[in-house]
Amino acid sequence: MAKANEERKKVKDDLINRLERLGAADTANLDRVEKYMDLWDLAREYVKDRETRGLYVKEPNGNGVLTNKLNASATELVKVCAQMDKLYNSIQGAKPKPASEDEADEL
Repeated sequence: MAKANEERKKVKDDLINRLERLGAADTANLDRVEKYMDLWDLAREYVKDRETRGLYVKEPNGNGVLTNKLNASATELVKVCAQMDKLYNSIQGAKPKPASEDEADEL
């Protein structure tokens, strides 16, 4: 568990550092990082479930007979990864926050 927390912290810190280097570490972009990390946690849970229960699981059909069905975690993982890619690209493409008039006056 500690290793997973360490890895999570590294990923989050890396994303925040990228935003800081771009000069785009504002509230909206930091919120994107939080959403990305929520999805990252969810993806890890789906992977654990797939590793534990397998790609196919026995579930009862409408008649109560057990049949092999695709583990829902497998299909949900694909959707979560797609959303993570979108958020990652929006973080990567973040633009620096324009200087406000107050900041421009200070210069």
